[in-house]
Amino acid sequence: MRRERTISDEQYLQVSAQISTHSIDARISAVHLFAELGSYREVSEMLEIPNHTIRCWSRTQDWWVSILTSVQKNVNDELDVRFSKIIGKSTQKVLDNLENGEEISFRGEIHKKQISAKDAAVVTAIMFDKRQLLRAQPTSISKQTSDERLNALADKMRALDSVLRPAINATSEPPPDVSSDIDPDADKYDDDEYIDG
Repeated sequence: MRRERTISDEQYLQVSAQISTHSIDARISAVHLFAELGSYREVSEMLEIPNHTIRCWSRTQDWWVSILTSVQKNVNDELDVRFSKIIGKSTQKVLDNLENGEEISFRGEIHKKQISAKDAAVVTAIMFDKRQLLRAQPTSISKQTSDERLNALADKMRALDSVLRPAINATSEPPPDVSSDIDPDADKYDDDEYIDG
């Protein structure tokens, strides 16, 4: 798929600022071909530029990234237009089938069969969800607020505490009293024995 190879003046200046044995047009073509083919090897073969040179440009040159980003945006814009056409035709076909029935072949003759309620429900659900996404609206509604979620979590913690507390109290003994084993003068030191260091 060949595209018009246009770049901005700024991008052209970026490419021309780099000293290279390859022409500006060849470098720009390398980016465009890479965007189309996705293969350094194929671009290398087509333009007769060493593979490692093209890889180096893609990793080290700002102009490569800038042009590639522009080309990819243009490709995405073209795809968006095509997808929109497909969606338009598909939705028209779905609407026609819903209104007039679906064409089926029976013994060599074309007949219209009404779409089933199940199929209509599936189409409706999918179309509704897609419309909601297009409008940046939720496809499902969560009625629980953050306060309600926190209260529910607190209730679960209380329930867990009421279950675990008796088990903890039944198995735990108070810690032994070790205060009689501690020498009150143990943390004192003799200045002569203390060495700073």
